[in-house]
Amino acid sequence: MIELWALVIAGLGLFFAGMELLSGNLRGLTSRRFQRAVGGWTETPLKGLLWGAMAGALTQSSAVVTFIVVGLLVARIITVARGLPVIVGGNLGACGLLFVVSLDVGPAVLLMVGVVGIGVAIDRLKQWRAVLWALFGIALLFVGLDFLKQGTAPLAETALVRDVLQSTTGSYLLAFVVGAVLTVIVNSSIAIGVLSMSLMASGVFTFETTAMVVYATNFGSSATTYLLSMKLRGEARQLAMYQVGFNIVGCLIFVPLFVVETATGLPLSLALLEGVADPELRIALAYLLFNGSAAVVLLLCPGPTARLMARIWPRTAAEDAARPTYIGDFALNDPDLALELAAREQHRAYGIVAGLLDPLVEESEQGRTTPDSTAPRELLAGIAGFLEDLGHQTLTPRQYEHYYGQLDVQGHLEALTGDVDRFAATVTELESNAHSRTLGRLLAESLHAVMHSCAEALSPDGDADERALAVELTADRGPTLRSVREAYVSDRAAAEEAELATTMLGGISLFERIIWRLNAIAQRRSETAGDPTEAGR
Repeated sequence: MIELWALVIAGLGLFFAGMELLSGNLRGLTSRRFQRAVGGWTETPLKGLLWGAMAGALTQSSAVVTFIVVGLLVARIITVARGLPVIVGGNLGACGLLFVVSLDVGPAVLLMVGVVGIGVAIDRLKQWRAVLWALFGIALLFVGLDFLKQGTAPLAETALVRDVLQSTTGSYLLAFVVGAVLTVIVNSSIAIGVLSMSLMASGVFTFETTAMVVYATNFGSSATTYLLSMKLRGEARQLAMYQVGFNIVGCLIFVPLFVVETATGLPLSLALLEGVADPELRIALAYLLFNGSAAVVLLLCPGPTARLMARIWPRTAAEDAARPTYIGDFALNDPDLALELAAREQHRAYGIVAGLLDPLVEESEQGRTTPDSTAPRELLAGIAGFLEDLGHQTLTPRQYEHYYGQLDVQGHLEALTGDVDRFAATVTELESNAHSRTLGRLLAESLHAVMHSCAEALSPDGDADERALAVELTADRGPTLRSVREAYVSDRAAAEEAELATTMLGGISLFERIIWRLNAIAQRRSETAGDPTEAGR
């Protein structure tokens, strides 16, 4: 008995370890080139469906596929419209493992474990290490399933297991509830489906009970996805709930048909599989029929489905801000246009970063809100990717000069975002102390005024006089820095407190660093525009 339970536990352990190895090493393949390739793979619904099916077959988890797609969406690699077919394909591909269970692939899997394991140990194959570990994960997954089958068959003959499981055979509702709950606990609809097939082969479950458990695993998978996606918002939430809706649609179709067919004897969904002699193959086909029918329903009405989700879970303001407005792949073949659009997108990012200071000087009825730099960071990441792609194009010397200028501005903007984030936290700390509140407000109001004053000057449409004014305003010996330094020197009482003095110096240091970055951006914009120097004025 101990050996049998050990086989079951080992099988589950190898199964989940294989899934973790597989998904973890697939995540390691997400380079910029790979991400661009993914965007091309999903450019049409058919391509997205096929690649989703392949991902589902590899990961054997529609939930894993769903959250990979969510990650690609958050990274701005794909859109919601492109992600929906991938999720549908993932559900179809995940059916493949149930077909494999009905076949004897033990020798082939053991051979795969040996070959891939040897490959992992060979130093010459280091560049393929992630791929090899992913393949090793697949091999472990199948070995785990084989152990699971070996362990559950004899266990079904024990009195305890038989009594517990037989309690569900007379009640399809209980079988549905147990199947759904176990799927949530185990976090794998495939594992529970395979277990139910093993019990059917042992004579504990009937075909009908096993079919109901399979339907329940899809419902349980939706519950798991729903729980995991509760913190998601906007478009990411839309994709997660699309996966939830996929399984709900399948249950709304097949559970009522099952109830009517078993109660009245009318030939409906189960009757379609009566010609299949192998019970395990019948269950695998039932699983495929469930997912295939839901896929057909959702793929026939993509527009209404997308509009409904967008209405229920609309895009957040942060998502709108993080989405590029000007740049796109369409501009890469025209470097002059690409440089112009990248400059405009950078200026838009600058405006969002400057807006992070608004809560520091404008208190609402709900009190001061904490600035969130997620949107500008994501937007700047998209701009960085666009500039990287532009760098692979053939550019003229003049275009290269502008290109390197924009790379310089890009670096300053990315650093500026982090500096403003830390500055906001420091100012909040300063204003919480009565001795440093005046300095905190001065820092916040001064930087807010400077950043917004420089906005037009740093715009691609700004003129030479505006840029010259921005350079002067942010100079090291300019009026802005002078007033802040004088305010600190005059507040000696606060400066005498060591900890408070450190915080005050930290705030002033961040203020000066931000002003320096603004000056560097203004000078770079001035040089790119060909403005005359002070000597030439």
